[in-house]
Amino acid sequence: MTTIDKVVRAANVEAGYKTLRHYLLFLHFAFDALYKLKRDNVMLGFRFISIAVVNRRAIIPSTVIAMGQIGWQRGQRIIPYVVDPNLSLDPAAVPTEAYTVAYTGLYQGMRYRIDKSVTPNEIIFDRQPPENVVYVEVIDKVDAPTTETLVAEEGVLPMKSYIHFRFARFKGGASSAESKEAEKEYLDEMDEAMAGLSDLSPGGIYFALAQKMERSRNEYPFYFGISGQ
Repeated sequence: MTTIDKVVRAANVEAGYKTLRHYLLFLHFAFDALYKLKRDNVMLGFRFISIAVVNRRAIIPSTVIAMGQIGWQRGQRIIPYVVDPNLSLDPAAVPTEAYTVAYTGLYQGMRYRIDKSVTPNEIIFDRQPPENVVYVEVIDKVDAPTTETLVAEEGVLPMKSYIHFRFARFKGGASSAESKEAEKEYLDEMDEAMAGLSDLSPGGIYFALAQKMERSRNEYPFYFGISGQ
């Protein structure tokens, strides 16, 4: 692990600058790169967060990019809930008496569903969780990264390449030869980082290809007939 500050300083040296005249500009590009690395799952920063549950609903924070395990804490363990795509989204729906608490008061087999009909999205449960709190494993974006924000090893080269790419575009425009070459290097670094995460199983390869396609749609929507509006 390293920090954004060290990555920016390394990019500054690689660009041939002996002073930090471009430090703030490079830092801005590094923050953009951090978001992209998290968005494309190159830097998998999973962590558990707790979310309050009111009337069987928990609001998903806007900073959450992806969610993994959802459950309640019992001692040092997280007891996972079961996703139920057929669970009613009607807040007035009440579970039957037989579907309450079992096994000496422990919550067993609790179910949930993601309600995407509201913004921000919510998690709705079949019953009110213990302590009125749910624990969710998430990948979340950094709202306010700093120079000391950690960068995982697999994200260092793509981040530096992205800084060089954006700076080349800043200097010469998107159509300049330097910008095109820097962009190619950045995309190659991203592809290598994503390939390194693949376990080479059919599922792993599909995941890498799907992420690359999604990134391409976001970066170049006009290639896919998307207006980007």
